[in-house]
Amino acid sequence: MALEDVGCQEVDLISAERRVQLKRNIPDIYNYQSMAYVGARNRGFLFGQEFFDAGYKITVIEAFDKNVNYLKSIDIVDRVVHLDILKLAASKVIDEQFDVVMWIHGPEHVVTDDFIKVLPSLEKITRKHLILMCPWGRYEQDAIYGNPYEVHKEAYYPEFFSKLGFSFETLGQKDVEGSNLMSWKSKERE
Repeated sequence: MALEDVGCQEVDLISAERRVQLKRNIPDIYNYQSMAYVGARNRGFLFGQEFFDAGYKITVIEAFDKNVNYLKSIDIVDRVVHLDILKLAASKVIDEQFDVVMWIHGPEHVVTDDFIKVLPSLEKITRKHLILMCPWGRYEQDAIYGNPYEVHKEAYYPEFFSKLGFSFETLGQKDVEGSNLMSWKSKERE
C-alpha cells in the first residue's frame, strides 16, 4: 500500500517549511541509510516518502495498535516495532543503532520527567543525528481517532533543549498551532 496523502494545503505548507528547516540545519540528512522514526501514523508520516526515496531503511517505533497495523501495510516502511517509546530502555526489541533517529511531533506527548528518562535510550541507538520536532510551546490537543498517545502533556521551549545540549530552530510563533521547534544533536563523524 502507498503512503496516504493528506491533501490539505495548510499541512502541505507546514510540511514544506519543516522540510526546508531540516535541510538547512542538517545538510547531510539524506546521505545516510538507516532511520528509527518515532511518531509516524496514518496521515502523519512527515518526510517518510523522501527518506525512503533517498535510500533509507526506515524502522518505525509506534505504540498505538491501529497505527501499527496501518504502518505495516505501507511500502516505505522496512520494519514496525510496536513499542511505547517510554519503554525503549527496558525493551530488547531495539538492539541496533541507526544513522538517524527522528521523533517528530512526539516529545509533547510525554511529560518532562519521562522525556529526560527516555533521552539516553534515544541517544544510545543514534549513530549520527538525533532529531526532535514538537510544537513551539503550548498547544492543547486531546486524543485523536481514539489514540491516547496523541494527548499533549507538555509544552517545550528552546531553552529546555539547549540545556540538554541540543541545537534548535523555531518556525512560526510561540504557543500557536502550526509552530515547530526542531532540536537536534549530531555526533562527530567517525
